[in-house]
Amino acid sequence: MDFRFSAVIVYQNGTLSSNCVTWSKDLVDVQTYAEAGQDLYIRLDGKKKNKKWLIIGLSVGAAAALIIIIIVVLVCIWKRKQKLARATAVNENVMESQTEENIFGAEDTETPQLPPMDFGTILSATESFSEANEIGHGGFGTVYKGRLPSGQAIAVKRLSEISRQGTVEFKAEVMLIANLQHINLVRLLGWSVHEDERVLVYEYLENGSLHHRLFGGGQNSCELNWQRRFDIIKGIAQGLAYMQEGSRDMIIHRDLKPGNILLDRGMIPKISDFGLARICDRSERETKTTKPSGTYGYMSPEYAESGWYSTKSDIFSFGVILLEIVTGKENRAFSYTLCRTNLLSYIWTNWNDDNWEDTVDQTIA
Repeated sequence: MDFRFSAVIVYQNGTLSSNCVTWSKDLVDVQTYAEAGQDLYIRLDGKKKNKKWLIIGLSVGAAAALIIIIIVVLVCIWKRKQKLARATAVNENVMESQTEENIFGAEDTETPQLPPMDFGTILSATESFSEANEIGHGGFGTVYKGRLPSGQAIAVKRLSEISRQGTVEFKAEVMLIANLQHINLVRLLGWSVHEDERVLVYEYLENGSLHHRLFGGGQNSCELNWQRRFDIIKGIAQGLAYMQEGSRDMIIHRDLKPGNILLDRGMIPKISDFGLARICDRSERETKTTKPSGTYGYMSPEYAESGWYSTKSDIFSFGVILLEIVTGKENRAFSYTLCRTNLLSYIWTNWNDDNWEDTVDQTIA
């Protein structure tokens, strides 16, 4: 029996005793045993621990941590979906109570004289509200061009979101415009309520808005000679006078501006967008609102500062539009370097200096 080690310690009977012997070189057993021999216990140099189990442990721990993270994320997503589902159910319940039949509830003293239009017809006319048919975008919705089966061109206003405010604006336009008939007011052709959709259908006006014609650049402003501008001013004044004096109810528009003046094929102006309009008692000189609504630059000072509005508020807005038509300059975008003022102050200064002719649009012929 031959063992070859550089250095070993041999224990007899597994105990550390006087029988312990040490070899520093080759270990050769030369003894002769009568029976089975003698047990020897050999103590060798220690070995480094195997890293295999450490790597396995770390891998298992990392995998367990990843599984826990995935479970937490899935639980969060599930809870979020449950919350959205409950919110959707609430919205559907609300919408079920707002149909064509009951959006004008019992609290309304009147119902619209214009019957609702089939929503499928509107979808077909606008090619399902195709982006290619989009012709404008306002604070309460997007406007699309469409064509009815009869061939008539229409402008479809689709409210942008379902909210209490949006429903109020929708009802205001249906109730007001359906009852107003004047050459200088845009004509409402129909309306529709379908699930979460609120749609208003108007006559289509080929020449777009006065704002685009005045400030759109290119040949737009050049096409507006003085005679056309004068006719537009006169048409707006006639429509405003009808709203205040000629109709059964006194109407205050509250958002009169060039963007809400549309021009038909013959450049006849028509006041549009009655979402902020209010019916007022003729005996009341003025009315107050807690939150002024409209467009700064066209709002009268008393309305913008304190919320008081009356027929004079629309007249102030008309005056700003008149000055913009004559000067070809937009009040909200106007900046005069010398005095750092707005268009109105600029006009007033030049009027007092007897220099008003310099403020007239040079493209007027």
